[in-house]
Amino acid sequence: MTVATVLESLIRDYDLITHGKSGGSVRERGERLYFCFAEPRSADEKGLYEHHTDNGACKITIYRPGVSPSGSIHHAVALAAASPSAEVELPYLVHELGHHLSNLSGTFVPLSQRDPEASYAEEVRAWAIGERLLVRKGWRSSWYCFKKLERCSLEGYRCGLNLDFEEGSEIEQGVRGQVEQWTFPRTAGDAG
Repeated sequence: MTVATVLESLIRDYDLITHGKSGGSVRERGERLYFCFAEPRSADEKGLYEHHTDNGACKITIYRPGVSPSGSIHHAVALAAASPSAEVELPYLVHELGHHLSNLSGTFVPLSQRDPEASYAEEVRAWAIGERLLVRKGWRSSWYCFKKLERCSLEGYRCGLNLDFEEGSEIEQGVRGQVEQWTFPRTAGDAG
């Protein structure tokens, strides 16, 4: 299974707007999710999870230079399948999906300077959920890129939120332990 194939299948599995239209159940507006690719506004922008959009759906944006934005699932799947940098886009996509699943479980915490530890815990949670999503997909490739991006991202959040603790803190251990106990809803694309 190639990286681009996993990227494409995750978009297909979790596009809950399409799922709802095809007879699946989407109980609440907040469960509706769609994906798009867009031009980054800054060099370090890789992905974004929006838990409220104008149409009541949640949205995951993956930033890629040179693409035209579109909310169409067909456009997102085509862009994922032809990804020139899937090894970077995949970790950010599963991280943003981690925020969405955190939101659905009721644990999501938007980034806030008022509660930096809770905001940091949300970032750890999203990376931990993303890792579990890849395992569920049967991901067997090198985890090097994923872990490197995760470490850099979390270090950036610790610095940006002025948190004075290192990687592997009690907060991280606690959040990762909670995520290990989660039961994820199955999708048609899950491995075995």
